[in-house]
Amino acid sequence: MPVEPIPCVASESEPPSCWNCETATLCDIPPNTDAAPILMAASQGGARSGTASNGVGWTVNGGTGTVPNWWTVAFFPSATVGPLPLSFTRPVAVEWSARVGRGSGGVGVIVMPPGTELLTLDPSHVWNSATRTLSPAVNAGPVTSTAPVSRFRHPGPATALSFASDGATGVLHAAQRAVGDFLVIPVAMPLLRTVCRDCDGTVLSRTDTTLEGAPYTPWGTVGVCPGDGPRLDVETALHCLLDEAGDALSTVRVERLYDDQSGALVEERLVDPTTGGPVIAPPGATLGLCPEAADPASDVELLPMCVVNNSNGSIVQRVLAEVVYDTASGTRSAVRYVDPLTWGPVALPGGTHLDVCPPDAPCAVHVIEKCRCDDVDGDGTGEVGYVELIAVDCDGELTSLGTYREDLSAPYTPVAPIECEVDGADPVRSIQARRVEIPPGGSWSASSVPLLQAVTATAHTGPAQITTVDGTSTLHEGESASWSVARDRDAVLSGPLTITAAAGTVTVAFTAVA
Repeated sequence: MPVEPIPCVASESEPPSCWNCETATLCDIPPNTDAAPILMAASQGGARSGTASNGVGWTVNGGTGTVPNWWTVAFFPSATVGPLPLSFTRPVAVEWSARVGRGSGGVGVIVMPPGTELLTLDPSHVWNSATRTLSPAVNAGPVTSTAPVSRFRHPGPATALSFASDGATGVLHAAQRAVGDFLVIPVAMPLLRTVCRDCDGTVLSRTDTTLEGAPYTPWGTVGVCPGDGPRLDVETALHCLLDEAGDALSTVRVERLYDDQSGALVEERLVDPTTGGPVIAPPGATLGLCPEAADPASDVELLPMCVVNNSNGSIVQRVLAEVVYDTASGTRSAVRYVDPLTWGPVALPGGTHLDVCPPDAPCAVHVIEKCRCDDVDGDGTGEVGYVELIAVDCDGELTSLGTYREDLSAPYTPVAPIECEVDGADPVRSIQARRVEIPPGGSWSASSVPLLQAVTATAHTGPAQITTVDGTSTLHEGESASWSVARDRDAVLSGPLTITAAAGTVTVAFTAVA
């Protein structure tokens, strides 16, 4: 069922209960990231398991061999099930070696697990990246304990790998295909942590899931992801599934995942507000504001912050700042600093201070849109709708940019602003992804794209010139710059914005309302 955006309106009635949920993208961080080998004596069959020196447990089924730490890849039970399944107790990255050859009984071929990356390829081997198949060359010899190897890796996070034959060549000749010398490295596992509070800030529930929404139990320390981790902004709100008559069937939590760089909507899903489990809407149901419901009294935004050493500027700890806004006025009412694992208050050690974490990209001001209503004839109803634009800077400060007509075609001065009445949902907008290459000497302008939403420019083989309302600046070779509206419900990304390639190629990726 398509999920429609919630209308930007308010209700005069009080909510029957207060339930405010926020979701943060965190990581399950292992206690160590030491690489450790999987060790096993030769000529052991059946299910085997053990624990590597870095604490990662492993289990393997099938495959025997005369070489320690190596397994043959058998044909049975079937190529689709996986004759050699290998599982781990923790999310890991894995490296391994492989041998394939030609013997009197057949040809050995191995199908590697999805996500496999080639590190080194021996000249006697042939690698097909499309099918993830390793085969022996026509002049390859049989597999022995001294036969050449090719090396592979899975970057993780992975908890299981499966190696198979291709089901066609070699058949039962398992001696001509083998994998071994496994190396496991614990890695951080991205997760979504949803915390729900009541009006007093008391934690009502805490739910951990994978980025796909599956339940997840952390085994390491939950904290802010390293700099190369995923950057998702998750917005949550309580709404209702309505029948055709507009009556509420059930209350659900809407989770919207946005790309933190482009602002594009990545995923939208419905979950049970109590259990955190997925909700499937019944046939004919639509999503909307709950009858007789109003916006929560406050809205909480989560921002990553750092505890910094005063003497050398090093990062001592990563924390989360809970910035609380009053939903009626838009003013900031409180800021709390909490530990991302316990959600308890952070006590600063001596000789430290709180600061913004070093950004991966320059901080940008976001502009949000607030729907307003004007009682022009004094009858107590808002006959005329208009929009107030509010800027949110990098410190969370709010600044009104003025009031405008609903289509943003001209400024608008309200006569008697009042609260808007509840109305139906706005229609879904389709966002089109586009990308162009600017050759040396060419240029691209935002004015050529109506209803522009987000732009990312990257200089590949030379610098470029960028012209905005602030003037002209240089986009250096290898550098990227991005602009976007604050949310998918905002109107348009305004210029001027012109990108001119100098001596090299510049790519421009952008999204716009279709």
